[in-house]
Amino acid sequence: MDLEQVKQFIEANGTKEEVRAYLQGLNPISVEGIEQLIQTDKEAKSWFDSTVDKRTTKSLETWKANQLEGLLDAEIKKRFPAKDEKEIEMEKLRAEVENMKLEKQREND
Repeated sequence: MDLEQVKQFIEANGTKEEVRAYLQGLNPISVEGIEQLIQTDKEAKSWFDSTVDKRTTKSLETWKANQLEGLLDAEIKKRFPAKDEKEIEMEKLRAEVENMKLEKQREND
């Protein structure tokens, strides 16, 4: 049997489970096989890189949506802690004293 006859046989019987199982057994899908394909075939590598980029972009967007705002809020609170009531009251009093000084200067001028 030559190659042409084998091709004809496969085309004629390719839908039968026995033939399909045998053909898949000749070149089983494995992680090593896929890695080798990606390393040797430029088109396969391009497709794989594209798929990885899409997944990475999606996971980054998900992380941003779920985590980034909380991390930013925590960092802002750390760098600029919230003022307590005493500090707020003290600032008001300082502003009042400053305003009183300015008014007194205007009266004297």
